[in-house]
This record gives sequence, C-alpha cells and structure tokens, in this order.
Amino acid sequence: FQEKHPHVQQKWVQTLLRSKGWIVPSYELAPALETVEILRVVVRENVTASLIDKLFGDIIEVVEGLAKSDSPQHALAVLGQSYKSTESEHGNLKKGEGSESSGTYAKPC
Repeated sequence: FQEKHPHVQQKWVQTLLRSKGWIVPSYELAPALETVEILRVVVRENVTASLIDKLFGDIIEVVEGLAKSDSPQHALAVLGQSYKSTESEHGNLKKGEGSESSGTYAKPC
C-alpha cells in the first residue's frame, strides 16, 4: 500500500477515524523498525459484531478516500460533508426513549 500510495500518511488515517468517533492511535516502532507504523485498536471482549463491522467499514472508507484523494485536505472536506449529514443522529434519543427530566440537573442523564 505504501509503495502505491506514498502520499498517504498514517496520521491522517488516525485523524479521520477520530472524526468518526474512533480512537485509534498511531505508533512508530522501535529504532530498528522506525519506518514501520502501526495503528492500535483495543477491543473489549463484549464488543458486538456489528460494531466491529462498522469499525472495519470506517477504516476502509478512510483509507480508500485518502488513497483516491490528491491531498489530506480534500479527504477532510469530503469527510466534513458526510460528518454533517450524520451529526444530528449521534447522542440524541429518539422520541419515547429514556426518562423524563426530574429537574435536578440541567440535562437528563
């Protein structure tokens, strides 16, 4: 992959995955292998298959987007469009879900 797409930097993969809600740190290995970079994903043993599918889908989308784009800025612009389209869905309860506010806190927990 690096030979075909030398312009793609791993730190951009990390950044774009972070913008999708994933924390996937990028590391360089020890001095003898300093040219090798890795992404580290920690998975809980109770993670669902659908969540893993979503992670893999997001990784593939980000990497393919970076490989096809001329620059990371272009990939960020494309990501910004898709992020805005789904932004309102995250963290919001659907009508009828959750409980009513007791008035004790500013926002329901």
